Amino acid sequence: MRDPSTPNVGILLGTGFGLFTLVLACGLVTMQTTFITLLILSVVALAVVEYRAMLPLLLVVFFSAGADVPFQESAYAARWVMLAIAALLGLAAWSRSPYKLDFGVIHLLSLFTIVAALFSAIGAVNRQVALLKCISLFLLFLYLSTGARVPLQGREILTVRRLVLVFQIGVMVCGVLYVLDLPYWYNPNSLGALMGIFAWPVLLWGYLIATTGPERRRALFFLCVCGVLLILSRARAGMLAASIPSIVLLCSLRRIRIAAFACLGLGIFFLSFFLIAPENFHDYTEAVIYKPTETNHELSVLGSRRDPWQATIKTINEHPWFGTGLGTPDKVVEGIFTTGSYRETGNSYLTVLQGLGLLGVCPFILLVILLVHRIFRMCLWMRRTGNPAHCAIPLVGVMLAGLIHAGFEDWLLSVGSYLCLIFWVITFWALDLSDCLSQNAVVEPVPVQPNYHAVSAVAGT
Repeated sequence: MRDPSTPNVGILLGTGFGLFTLVLACGLVTMQTTFITLLILSVVALAVVEYRAMLPLLLVVFFSAGADVPFQESAYAARWVMLAIAALLGLAAWSRSPYKLDFGVIHLLSLFTIVAALFSAIGAVNRQVALLKCISLFLLFLYLSTGARVPLQGREILTVRRLVLVFQIGVMVCGVLYVLDLPYWYNPNSLGALMGIFAWPVLLWGYLIATTGPERRRALFFLCVCGVLLILSRARAGMLAASIPSIVLLCSLRRIRIAAFACLGLGIFFLSFFLIAPENFHDYTEAVIYKPTETNHELSVLGSRRDPWQATIKTINEHPWFGTGLGTPDKVVEGIFTTGSYRETGNSYLTVLQGLGLLGVCPFILLVILLVHRIFRMCLWMRRTGNPAHCAIPLVGVMLAGLIHAGFEDWLLSVGSYLCLIFWVITFWALDLSDCLSQNAVVEPVPVQPNYHAVSAVAGT
């Protein structure tokens, strides 16, 4: 678990991909179990040599399980094994890390949430399923508390810079796939969630810290592409998740003029849309605001959410204290491994309350309160300094966007979801960076050539 240079990691990844392509071309990979076995062996070998590559591989598998891509069924089963490997090897990487990675209140509350999920699973109707969900939650938080923190330490500026680059590439890939009309998402809300929760706050920060003209124009281009994809997704939750953190960020940094120009540009865009194609504009606004479906023609803002919310509240009233078990239904189901999903509640917080009950949900509530407190603390720092260059700012923006979006979609503690994995990894990074608001994570805004692989100098206090 040494720390070689980045080119060595690229050579390993390229070699592994080439070997797998060769095996695939020869027809040796024809069964799902064979693919999973090769994948697991490759991951273990690569993680032992370079643990920093574990997170990208884990994200690729989780994305493959949630998107319409080849080997989707294999990735659906392999993601749990991958998560277990990441957690166990992450514990070893954390113990050998030269940096001081102590546990804090966030990790204690995470442990209490797992214990609450365990007590809820013991009395659940679907005990086996609930226990497996509890184990997966334990593996997730074990990885977040240990191995997921290792790649960030000592490389804060470089990691966040590369995060901006990753989302720029991701936005362009999503844009090209959308233009080609490739059905890579099962639900347009997934595109809205990725753009609104993750891409928009990070790309907005990339625009705010741009120093040269070409760098600023390039950042604005990617930000506009992200905004267009968000509008085309028609995902209200994603739009809200992008809007509120943007307002909070710009107001905290006292960039009111940028916010005003953004609102003006958005107003001109929709006014032009209305004047050019009024019928299409009417259909679009109705689809976004009211979300009519084949079974629900009621023109109500929360009409699509009311039925699942009411059903969830009814279940909570039937199992008030310890819930039905985290991530499990309130009725007996056959089997413990399935690619299907249970009833969508439309609210992550109601889902957790339904699964853990009024008593078991207390640690999770404290966990959310801690996250809100860290967001408020970071906003006060931005208001006091007016400096957008701290590396924790885009991560805190993602954290705020995720907490808002979770009020309208069920994914916050759905361990198998890539949204859950990305959100909690970035959240734990944000908490580590915001623990010490020092100069070590502040990018000095000096003019440099547009190069995202270069590390900017560290600003002095």
